[in-house]
Amino acid sequence: VNAYDFIGYTVERDIIVLNFSKEFYEKCSSLEERQELYLVYSIVNAMTDNPAISQVLFVREGVGIKSIADTIILMQPLLRNPGLIIN
Repeated sequence: VNAYDFIGYTVERDIIVLNFSKEFYEKCSSLEERQELYLVYSIVNAMTDNPAISQVLFVREGVGIKSIADTIILMQPLLRNPGLIIN
């Protein structure tokens, strides 16, 4: 995974839409369940640190996706998961 895998973002009300390349999703498709969970929620929790953002939606080259590695359904915006935050 590299900087070219992140295409950009948009903000719609309180939802940030993160646009990643198809290569990003291909590289991450073999993640184990826990790895996918930590990847997704490290991004979601970081983005929702901004008080103006309450949800995060992942897309692949502008198109909605089902999941990264079949563990977490990404078809709807995700909320912060404070249970995964280590203080």
